[in-house]
Amino acid sequence: MTDIESSSVPPGDTDRVTDSPPPPGLGLGTIPGRFALVYPIVFMLPFPLTALTLFRGTPGYSGSWLETAITWVVGLHGQAAQPIVTWLGHWLVGEAPSFEMTGSGDGLAAYLDVLLDFSVATVITLAWWFWRRARPVSWRVRDASYVLVRYFLILIMFSYGFAKVFPMQFQTMGPDRLLQPYGDSSPMGLLWTFMGASAGYQIFGGAAEVLGGALLVFRRTATLGALVVVAVMTNVFALNVFFDVPVKLYSFHYLLMAALLVIPDLPRLFAVFVANRPAGARDLQPFWIGSQRRHYTAIAVKLLFVLSLLGVNIYSGLEDMKTRGPWAPAHELRAVYRVESFEILPQPIPQSAAAAPGDGTPSSASTRDTAVPLPSLDAQGTQAAVPDDVRWVRIGLNPPRSVTVQKANGLAIRMRMRLDEEASTIALYDRSLLEPDSDPLTLERLEQGRLRLSGVFEGQSIDVTLRVDEHKSLFTTRPFRWIAEYPFNR
Repeated sequence: MTDIESSSVPPGDTDRVTDSPPPPGLGLGTIPGRFALVYPIVFMLPFPLTALTLFRGTPGYSGSWLETAITWVVGLHGQAAQPIVTWLGHWLVGEAPSFEMTGSGDGLAAYLDVLLDFSVATVITLAWWFWRRARPVSWRVRDASYVLVRYFLILIMFSYGFAKVFPMQFQTMGPDRLLQPYGDSSPMGLLWTFMGASAGYQIFGGAAEVLGGALLVFRRTATLGALVVVAVMTNVFALNVFFDVPVKLYSFHYLLMAALLVIPDLPRLFAVFVANRPAGARDLQPFWIGSQRRHYTAIAVKLLFVLSLLGVNIYSGLEDMKTRGPWAPAHELRAVYRVESFEILPQPIPQSAAAAPGDGTPSSASTRDTAVPLPSLDAQGTQAAVPDDVRWVRIGLNPPRSVTVQKANGLAIRMRMRLDEEASTIALYDRSLLEPDSDPLTLERLEQGRLRLSGVFEGQSIDVTLRVDEHKSLFTTRPFRWIAEYPFNR
């Protein structure tokens, strides 16, 4: 039986030197070196099964038996890990982590999952070390580990990169963003606004990520690709940390994986870039290539993977651009509106709230609605007594998902919205919460493009009339200029 860690040559591989020392790299049998090979594999799970999700962008995939099968297979890892992660949460912090998909990668469940990966990798590493002791890690094992890491990073870099090459990750500023002052946005919101403000810069950043992934495809350019990914992911990780974007955990791991691919070539890189000495070439032939048939099979599999990855990302990007991106027609309600009138209406008290004092039995008032008093009116009959933190002055609608409500006290609150065109309703709710079960506001289209919203909002029964604000923001009207005699810094 062939020993997986022996230095023997695969059958038919007559060109490889059998007695040459292993290439420089992580640990020749050390525990840290073995751990550096094991941990990325454990962290990547269920990769390479996740490569099956490439079918998501193909026509007819959604709702098909193929989607059901792939979702089930890929979900096995999560089903096995969730009970252990839940137990770790109770044991370490006294609470069960939430597995709800919120868009955050830095939740308690994510950190506990990394702790689980770290523990599993430690057990495997120690068992491996006790079994092999100080014997060197064979080039076969290292090569297989590096190949998996390379293709995992290719998948990640293409996914994130094409989401920017087709500028969809950071949307162009809509009425909701244009209405929100800098001071009312979060650091993450400011970063999203900054990146979405320039489609060109976003495309540039995405192209750098795609370039790093493309260079990782080939062994001869893998080191250069890893260096590109290190540079790109260092910037991404810094943005995530300093702008409080909850993807810090994952971006840090991608950075470490790219660094892992660079480490075997550090002596050669030092010789060329620092010591001004020539560096010898590395043997880049994969260990499984023992015949022309294997060689051509490997090329075919690689081409199938890369072309599928490119096809899915390009197809999805183009579809997103046409359905919800810059190429999609603007929604007819998309605009900044000024408030013509804002009224607080009497709101019925539920029958359960009207009870006779003392004996707990319903009074006669419980059989009919009781109105909440209206705010006092001024001489002109307007509701001047409505508090500034309640009264709206402007609203920015950016269907179908976002809205900003600016109140008389100057605070602009950016929220999510659910627009139901058929029912003519619109629900406004906090961006960090799920959609509310409460009744949404009624939307009525009036003459001359005016709108009327009525219903319960933040506990008040309101009636609001809106008209389009004709004022154009400087950001959307300022053209780009190659020649500028003075800085236009406003």
